[in-house]
Amino acid sequence: MYTSSFSPFKFFNNQPAHTCQHKCGCGKVFTEQTTVYENLSNIKPIESNNKYKIVIVLDESGSMESLKNNMLESMNDLIKEQKQVKGRPATFTLIKFSDNVQTIRENEPIEEINLLAQSDYQPNGSTALYDGIGYAINRFRNERDVLLVVVTDGQENASKTFDKQYVTKKLDEKKKYNNWSYVYLSCDLSTAEQGNNIGFSKSALCSNVQLGKERYDSFVKYQLNSAIKNCREKGVSVQSQLNSTY
Repeated sequence: MYTSSFSPFKFFNNQPAHTCQHKCGCGKVFTEQTTVYENLSNIKPIESNNKYKIVIVLDESGSMESLKNNMLESMNDLIKEQKQVKGRPATFTLIKFSDNVQTIRENEPIEEINLLAQSDYQPNGSTALYDGIGYAINRFRNERDVLLVVVTDGQENASKTFDKQYVTKKLDEKKKYNNWSYVYLSCDLSTAEQGNNIGFSKSALCSNVQLGKERYDSFVKYQLNSAIKNCREKGVSVQSQLNSTY
């Protein structure tokens, strides 16, 4: 993780657990693994590597509360499974969004990642979807071979920095010129259409999956996990596997 005296961010990495310092009054406690971004402008890119990059952008708004334990379990199952894969080396990133955007794991070699803790995912607040996606795009903007997975159960309503036009443009550019591919998981027609409208329409490089949100965990644990494993071991695209079913 980078630091800079000119950075607009507040960094809490490598520090003891602390209480949220935002004005929202949520009182949420973060572990030393969490970085909280108070401003998403002027984002520096990650250090480049040639690994396959699994980047998950996860909704942490209040409506995801009922899924909290199951989502944590499914993410940990995915991490444990991918640790065992002997194919293409990969890194793992988990970015979550509600009123704010936070990174829990960032571009870490999959075999070295610690499992997620209960404190890493505490749903509350609104849905800054564009800020979550926009941050991921900017942090990985120089990278190729990124699998961007977006999981949400609602409509954008809280982004402060990035908008629909920006996100749509950048998703299209990354798909065309940087070999990015996408999985967008949502729970109803309106949320699925939201994905279509920003560049997550079903195609050879994108899966737009609509499921009841009570099935999100099983999708991540089984279908998504298996598709990523086959991609890393056999070179079969994630989207060709998922689009044959969804």
